[in-house]
Amino acid sequence: MPVKSTAKHNGAAIRSIRVSQGRSCAEVAASIGIHEQTLRNLELYDSTTPRKKRCGVELIHRIARELNVPVNALLMESISHCCEAVGGDAS
Repeated sequence: MPVKSTAKHNGAAIRSIRVSQGRSCAEVAASIGIHEQTLRNLELYDSTTPRKKRCGVELIHRIARELNVPVNALLMESISHCCEAVGGDAS
């Protein structure tokens, strides 16, 4: 399924929140239905590296729900204008 909307997510924030909750990468990845290496790659994302792909908005929402944090806590910039595409809100 092609990604319709992407966002500049904050990989360091995802990792920091996950680690602060004492959760493994494998556990969180399995809970949201992605491969562990995919989550590791997302956590290593640096928006200044042009070859790195952005994360789909829907996946950012799934990660935020799983970590029990607002979506904005995982973003480099606001994506409130994209959220309608996945039926969510920016919080």
